[in-house]
Order: sequence, then C-alpha cells, then structure tokens
Amino acid sequence: MRTVARFKVEASPEPREAQERMARIRESVNAWLGGKGATETGSEGAVLVLRDGRRASFAMESYEGSDVAFAWQIDEPVPQGRFQTRLTLAWRGEAVEFAATLRAGSDTGSLARFNPDVRRPRIVSDVLRRWSDWRVGQTGIRNTAMSLFGRTTGTTFADVLTTPTRSLPFVVVTEHDSFPIHPQLRDWLAEDLIGLGLVYQLDGEAAWGLTESLGVEHSCHSGAVRIYWPGFGEDGDDPRRHPLWTKDRMLGGGVDAIDAAERVRQTIRWKVLAMSAFAAGGRSLFEEVRDAALRAEAAKRRSLIETTAQEKAYFESEVRRLEEVKRSLAAQSADLRRQVEA
Repeated sequence: MRTVARFKVEASPEPREAQERMARIRESVNAWLGGKGATETGSEGAVLVLRDGRRASFAMESYEGSDVAFAWQIDEPVPQGRFQTRLTLAWRGEAVEFAATLRAGSDTGSLARFNPDVRRPRIVSDVLRRWSDWRVGQTGIRNTAMSLFGRTTGTTFADVLTTPTRSLPFVVVTEHDSFPIHPQLRDWLAEDLIGLGLVYQLDGEAAWGLTESLGVEHSCHSGAVRIYWPGFGEDGDDPRRHPLWTKDRMLGGGVDAIDAAERVRQTIRWKVLAMSAFAAGGRSLFEEVRDAALRAEAAKRRSLIETTAQEKAYFESEVRRLEEVKRSLAAQSADLRRQVEA
C-alpha cells in the first residue's frame, strides 16, 4: 500500500483547553466510527462491520501519561484492493497535533489500473472546522475563500505568495469582467482543500497588481486559476511548476462554465491531495509521544527483570545458607546423640 493523502495540523491551546479539545476529538472519532459500523472482536482480531456489510480490520493505540497519544486505524476492502485510514492525536506540553493518513493498494497481485476515489474523511473536516487555530507549519488554515480587491491589495498579496515560511499551496481564482468562470468555484475549492491549501479570489484590479509585482510568467488574471506551491519565487523557481488554467483553456472543447469549473476543481483537488502524500514534515508528535512511552515501558520492564534477578540471587543465597545451617545442625545433633549413647 502507498500513501495517497496526508493531513496534519497542530495548535497551541492553553492546557485546560487542550485537555478539553483532546476529549472532544476522541468523542468525535468514536461517533464517526460508530456511524461507519459496529465493532466486533473475533479470531481475526478487531473488526469494524461496515453499514454495507464489508468487514474492515480495526486497531486502536493509546499512550497516556504526562504526554498523551491515540491512534485509530481502519483497513477496509474496496474494489480490487484495500483502503486504509489512520488517525492520530497527540498532546505534549503546549502542542496538540491531529493527523490523518490515507493509504491504498491493490490486492489482485497483478499490475493493473487501480484508482480509488480519494476523499477527505468526514471526521477530518469536522475536527478542522471545529477550532480556528489549527495551522500547518507556520501557516494557519481556513475553510472559506478570501476575496481580495484593489491593485494595492494585489501587490501586497504578491509578498505573501513569496513568503519563504509558507507551508500550504495557495489557489488563486481571478475574475473576467467582474466574474470568475463559475461563482461557486472558490467555495468548492475552499471546501475541498481545507487543511491542505488556502483559496483566494482576486478582482480584476487585484489580479493586475499581482501581475505588476510578479511579472507575466508568474501572473494569474482574466478569469484564470492557478496553484502557487510553497517555495514560489525562490531563485531558479520555474513558473511551470505552478499550474495555470487560463479561461480559454478551461472552456476548450466547447464545454460550458459549469463543466469547466468542475473539471478544474477535480484536477486541483487531485493534485493537492497527491502532493500532500509527500509532505512528511519530519516525525509526528504522535510518533514522538508513542516512542517515548514505549521506551519508558521497556525501561520499566528491564528494571523489573533486573530486580527479579537480584531477588532470585538473594533467595538462592539464602537457600544455600539455610542448607549449610541445616547440615551444621544435623552434625551437632549427631554429636549429641553419640554423647548420650556413650
């Protein structure tokens, strides 16, 4: 199986709020699991019997101490393969992290086409919407599109695009004659990309301000749509790395605006989801808390083994001492018996 999408966000709430957030997320995950099906335990281990009758393997991990971490994993059958959803939640100090990793793979044993329809799990949407302080790296997330107006705003936005600490792709939707290619495109994209990207809609003046700052090759205007990946504007950055859909390109082939908007929406969703699979970002907080807990448990077991060995050595020594005392008493008893008999 290979990773097909990954979501990972973090926040820094106050300790009491962090504790409450952990509890609320766990409740939400359990409700989500209950909505998917019923859990059973049998010879094959824990199984989640899905509403449509499919049987998915299910596993949960928990590590609770001064730091806390939880994980839930579902591995369900899909046509020609399997689809795995793994959720993790961790809290340490001032950091709370929530993550979801989606993996898929064919189980046919043949080199055949396998394209599962990858979508963000509802539980991820629910958790990301519930709190507004989630961020990816240093970039805060948002589940609505932002509208930008005026040439000065477009110029300022160019500086935001080239910020080296930006962690998420920005999707820019522009207007032609005061209208984008579809009035709902920006909202569709914002919904699709929550936790994975930010969406902006620029009016004509803002788009030209952006163009004046970035140059034509890096621009987006006149009803076009573009993805600006993190790292945009670095030395040697190729403008072709940031996909651009002009209005003519989207409407090519005689499609209407609705079909064109849906096509570009799906394409952008697939591209961003696919790119998220490579956004490892180092070890997760869950992994750090889990590994620390496992090391502590291993150290505790080693200490117990060492204590047991020491106790064993002590008792063996005592047995030898008592046997020596027994032999000494037996010898003394034999001497006394001889003396009495004499």
